[in-house]
Amino acid sequence: MVLCALSSTVLFVLVSLGISALSPQAAAQTLAVRLVAGGFDFPVQVVSAPGGSRLFVPQQTGQIRIIQDATSGTVLPAPFLDLSGELSLDFFQEDERGLLSLVFPADYATSGFFYVLIATTIANPPDVDGRIEVRRYQVSADPNVANPVSKTVILSVAHPPRVETGALEYYHNGGMLAFGPNGKLWLSIGDGAGWFGNDPNNCAQNAASPLGKLLRIDLALLPMSTVVAPFGNPCPILPSQTAVTIWATGLRNPWRLSFDRQTGDLYIGDVGQDATEEIDVVGAADLSGSGPNFGWRAWEGSSTNSAVCPGDALCTNPGAVTPPVYEYGHTVELCAGSVTGGFVYRGSNPMLQGQYLFADFCDGSLRSFVWDGGGGITGSVNDLKSQLDPLGQIQLPVSFGEDANGEVYIVDLGFGAGAGEVFQIPVPEPSASLAGLTALATLGALLKFRSRRRLAEGMERRRRTRPL
Repeated sequence: MVLCALSSTVLFVLVSLGISALSPQAAAQTLAVRLVAGGFDFPVQVVSAPGGSRLFVPQQTGQIRIIQDATSGTVLPAPFLDLSGELSLDFFQEDERGLLSLVFPADYATSGFFYVLIATTIANPPDVDGRIEVRRYQVSADPNVANPVSKTVILSVAHPPRVETGALEYYHNGGMLAFGPNGKLWLSIGDGAGWFGNDPNNCAQNAASPLGKLLRIDLALLPMSTVVAPFGNPCPILPSQTAVTIWATGLRNPWRLSFDRQTGDLYIGDVGQDATEEIDVVGAADLSGSGPNFGWRAWEGSSTNSAVCPGDALCTNPGAVTPPVYEYGHTVELCAGSVTGGFVYRGSNPMLQGQYLFADFCDGSLRSFVWDGGGGITGSVNDLKSQLDPLGQIQLPVSFGEDANGEVYIVDLGFGAGAGEVFQIPVPEPSASLAGLTALATLGALLKFRSRRRLAEGMERRRRTRPL
C-alpha cells in the first residue's frame, strides 16, 4: 500500500508538471545540487580528511558529525567530537560563538591530528567569554571517534570590551582554519566588534592585535605552552614569538577563506558593515612575505566608511589599502548582505571548472567569477542560483566545502535544530532528462515542505539578521 501511494504521488507530481515520464534517452546536463544528508544542528562547514571518502560536519553547537560517504549520505549516530558541554549559545540573540571551523593536515592518516576553531562561552572569569581558541585534537583507536582528552590549545585570543560601555563582546569572530600551499595553518579572525559594528576599538588596524587579521601559524615552531593574546583594553595583543604571526590586516569579519587547490591563490570572503560585501584575492606568489592591509575600518570595500571618515587618517590614503577584486552592495534592510566565501571549483564538472563559487547568507544567492590575476575579475559575475538550486532548497548558505577529489558542497544552516543540510554540486549525468531530474527534486521538496515551513515559522528573525 505504501508503494502504491508513493507511486500515485510521483505520478501526480509528474502530471502536474506536464511531464509524462522520465526519459533516459533525452540526455541533459544539470548543475542542480543533490542533497547528501540532513538533520544537522546549525552546521557551519563540511570538511574531508585527506585521502578519505568521509565528510565531517562541524556544528556550531559543538559536535562534529560524520557522513560516511557522499553517495550513501549515511550520518553516523555518534559524533566524531563533542564539545557541546563547553558551549551555551543563544541563537535568538544571533550568537556568533561556538564551534566555527575544522581542518585536517596533509599527514592526518599517520599523525591523527586535526585542528578546530572555537569561540567559547565560558563565563568565569568574565574576560574569557567569547575567547577564540585554536585547538589540536587527535583521533582515537576508533577512526570515527576523536580523543577529547588529547586537547592542546595552540592559540587563545581574548575579546575586548566595547569602548563606550565596557561590556564584553562576542561577535565578529571570523572563523576559518585552512592549510596553505606552504603547509602552514592559516586563521581568519574578525575585528571583535559588537552588534553595532564599525570596530570601535579599531583593532583591525592595530598591528599588534590578532583581531581583524589573517594569521599564519607555523606548527613546527609552536612553543610548549599556549600562545595567548590576553584580555586588554582596547585590543588584545599578540605576544612576541615566531610561531603565530599576523599576515594581513584590515579585515572586518572574514568568515570563510580558501586556497585554490590548483594554483595556491588565496580567496577571502569578508562580511561588510552597512554597504558592501567584499571578496579579496592574493596570488600564491605573494603569500610568502607579509600580507596586505585590506582597509577596514576606514574602508568598506573600495569606498570609505562614513562612520569613521574623514577622521581616520587611513581614509585619505587609498594607496595604503588593497581593494577587493569583487564587491557588491546591500539591497534590503536587516539582513542586507553577508558574503559566504567559497572555493575555486576544481572538481569533475566541466561546466564550473576554474570558477570561484560564493554565496550570500542573507538572500541565498549563489554566484561565481573568474579572477583575472590582478585587481579584478574576467568578464562578469555568473548568477548560478537558478541552475544550482532551481527549487530554492538552499535558504541559508553558510559555508562551502571541498572533498579530497575537489568536488564542492554547500552547507545550509537551516532554520533550527535538526534543519541543517549538506548539498553536493554533482557531476553532470547524461542518463536522465533535466525534466525528470527536476520532477524528482520537486517531489522531494514537496514532501518536506510542510516540515521546513514549520521550522521557518518563528525563526524568521534569524533569517533576517546576520549570525556571522
